[in-house]
Amino acid sequence: MWNRLHWPLLCLLEITSIVFLAEALPVTHSVAWFLVLHLLASTLYAFARDARPYDAPVGGWERVWRFGCAAFLPALGILGWTAMNGVLASLPARERRRDFVPISAPPLPMTRKRRSEQLPFGEGGLIGVVRHANDPERRLQAVLASRQLPGRESVPILKFALKDPIDDVRLLAYSLLDRMELDINARIKRLLDSLKESEEGSRGHLYFKLAHEYWELAYAGLAHGEVMGHLLSQVRENAEHGLELDPGNSQLHLLLGRLHLKTQDLDSASFHLQRAIECGFPQNAIAPYEAELAFAYRDFDRVRERLRATDPTRLMTRPLREVATSWL
Repeated sequence: MWNRLHWPLLCLLEITSIVFLAEALPVTHSVAWFLVLHLLASTLYAFARDARPYDAPVGGWERVWRFGCAAFLPALGILGWTAMNGVLASLPARERRRDFVPISAPPLPMTRKRRSEQLPFGEGGLIGVVRHANDPERRLQAVLASRQLPGRESVPILKFALKDPIDDVRLLAYSLLDRMELDINARIKRLLDSLKESEEGSRGHLYFKLAHEYWELAYAGLAHGEVMGHLLSQVRENAEHGLELDPGNSQLHLLLGRLHLKTQDLDSASFHLQRAIECGFPQNAIAPYEAELAFAYRDFDRVRERLRATDPTRLMTRPLREVATSWL
């Protein structure tokens, strides 16, 4: 009700003030009535609601400005301001920028996802995806995910991916294999440079690291044929040099035992595995290699015995998990 009477009352007051100014009354009376009515109309106009082209409320300083225009420009101030607001109201409204948009909280899952939904590469593992997935994108993702695996497990996946019919999959597999080999060779080069600059008595740990880097290069399956033979000879040479400086190094004895197992030198393998135990290496950690040695000797009862002596948590990892399932 007040909003509808606001503008008529304002116009009535303004017109009445002008009428009093034009009437044949004493000047003091005419000016007094004019000022009272005009200032009252100006005050009403300062608080009047008009068609605003934006949503911001009328502020205090804007009310002062409107009152000043109406008070010091009788009739014209109100008419001019009203005309300006009418023009602005007819213009298209400017879209306000909203930096924050309220959203409702997403619903929580009420049930646990199935295992098939959790594993992006299925139950067959990465090698199964690379071999059998029809979608090239899934095969590409499987090759990328192989970077999280140890070198011994990732190399077969990458080598199989080299046969993929899609260029992107083949190129990615090749680059990962090449990067793996370059990283190991770079570490070997740094160790060889350090070996040349070191003194005789401080070379034991360098021989140890070199033997393990060469073994990593061979064990990962990155070399074959004569290159593999050269790598194994480097492993043996550096491990033996390390044992000359540190005869009680159990890890070097274990490394030589594994090396001789790979080359089928069973007696030397047995000697170094036993020496590793004597030098303090945990027997349950060497038990899988003793089981492999017993299998090479065709002593199947000892194979089961050494597998039972293996740390149970290690039997749950690949490839011992499959071996334990078959033998125990």
